[in-house]
Amino acid sequence: MKEITNIKIKGVTGIRHISMFDRMDGKHDAKNNQICKVDEGLTTPRIIRKCRSCDQFTNQLYIMAVEELKTLYTDIAVSIKELSLMTDEQETAPAVTGMNPATEEGMRQAAARAAKAKAYENRKTGLMIHLAELEQNCRNIDETLKHNLDRAGSTLREHVESYWSGVLQGAAGEILPVSPALIEENLSGKAEYAEQYERVMELLERNH
Repeated sequence: MKEITNIKIKGVTGIRHISMFDRMDGKHDAKNNQICKVDEGLTTPRIIRKCRSCDQFTNQLYIMAVEELKTLYTDIAVSIKELSLMTDEQETAPAVTGMNPATEEGMRQAAARAAKAKAYENRKTGLMIHLAELEQNCRNIDETLKHNLDRAGSTLREHVESYWSGVLQGAAGEILPVSPALIEENLSGKAEYAEQYERVMELLERNH
């Protein structure tokens, strides 16, 4: 997952939603009695639509992160399985007996065993490094997701603040809160991401 440098949310960002136009919309809605009460406080239908658009945007971020974690989970599971099979094979390998190491055949077999042991250690080291990289990738996805979510939330609040300043101007004489209520829906992707991230980290933890 990449960090999003330019947050674009339909109905929230864009030329139509620069500060000046947001304030004009706020004035218009206040004068047309669009302010309504919800459990969280006061809002307007336009703010509710903005929140829903932001929810859809953030939910998509969660879904993208889930798909990346699923791919990593498969890679991690395959690598751990291979590492486990290698360990079992090494532990159950029969001891070599009855061969005189001083003979040509004895030396040949000893060299073959040494080469096999070296290949085993190299592959084991490679798998351990790969698993460490995959774990770091998982943590990077989590950090990047949080960054993108924070950026999306800040973008929403920034535009709503401009809009609400227009509401306050348009509703001059009325006592209104400094900030409106922002309503967040239950996001299916959020729960799915939390479950998938925990699943991946538990798999990695079993390998430590």
